[in-house]
Amino acid sequence: MSESKKKILVVEDNPHLGFLFKRLLQKNSLDCELVQNGQEAIKLLAMDESIDLILLDIMMPVMDGVSFLKNARSVLKEREIKVCMISALGEFEKLVECLNVGAHDYIIKMPEEETLINKIFYLRGGSGLYKHVYVGCNVTQKARLRTVGDIDITITNISEDHIVFETDQEVGLNEVIFVGEGPLCQKFFDGERFFMRCFQLLQEGSKYKVKACFIGLSEEKAKDIRSKTMKLFELVS
Repeated sequence: MSESKKKILVVEDNPHLGFLFKRLLQKNSLDCELVQNGQEAIKLLAMDESIDLILLDIMMPVMDGVSFLKNARSVLKEREIKVCMISALGEFEKLVECLNVGAHDYIIKMPEEETLINKIFYLRGGSGLYKHVYVGCNVTQKARLRTVGDIDITITNISEDHIVFETDQEVGLNEVIFVGEGPLCQKFFDGERFFMRCFQLLQEGSKYKVKACFIGLSEEKAKDIRSKTMKLFELVS
């Protein structure tokens, strides 16, 4: 598929928000279509093979985001279509469910224009807003894997869009990780959990070396990481 034919599908039941997303995308010369629920999205996917990225609301009538991901699983996988959830505050449990059944990332509605466009470039394989920050740290975090439970991870390399860490526990590719304790979480995310997805895995003896990309990284958080990373690792080194 040529770059010029790629299209973004926005699935949002709120007409006002849907219009805002569409206007921002078109302003940045990005082709898009807009539908109001998962059922309409499945019908459009069957007719339009140019769609390579979906911005998907979670709570919708007729067919919500979770149901869409389950029903469209085969076509999404076959055509390698990326799905970015559009999440409202307070939808944490549903967001986790979406990430567990195939969503790649999420944004909080309504995002700033720069955040939205950079997210799209990132999901399409571009560099986006992310830059390398720091190499050679040693910070232990408490994390939770979807299939394993609580584990300890030791971060050895950090960038704005991904982290390299080691752990004694077996980790699977595309595993969703929730990090909730430790100095990184405290400094960067004010004690709140943040999300990562494993995209590269290497086993070295009894340890697993994992690369995991941030999920839902906003421009504000990226700036926080730029400004705080060096100070944090100076404290723990």
